[in-house]
Amino acid sequence: MEIIILEGVQSSGKTTTMGVVLVALLVKGATLNSITPVQSPSGMDFEADLTTANGKKAAIYSKGDNLSDCNTAINTYSQRNYDVLVIAYSTKQTPLTIPPKDTTTNIPKTVAPPGVSEVQSNANDGTKIVIRI
Repeated sequence: MEIIILEGVQSSGKTTTMGVVLVALLVKGATLNSITPVQSPSGMDFEADLTTANGKKAAIYSKGDNLSDCNTAINTYSQRNYDVLVIAYSTKQTPLTIPPKDTTTNIPKTVAPPGVSEVQSNANDGTKIVIRI
């Protein structure tokens, strides 16, 4: 499984970017098999199961501020033989535990610089992720 890790500090827009990725994949023809809210302090986190337009089995997991939850998601999707997992992860924590058979790509969450909106930064980060799927 390829694991795409969106890394950023807490409250940097990781969950919002995950929503952008979900919508972009759907626009590109992915099928949403399920989406489930994940209990979190923000109340905005989710877990989604998709089949991409090119037939890949993909998952998105946005609750990135808890190491244990992230490692559980990685193990669950790896054991279920998903092709891709996109996961948010807070850079303040220790490294994730990645199964030996899986590969990772880390994408730093962009904090909007002066003159660039958060919407544009989230869209740019989302595009970086979708291109890899």
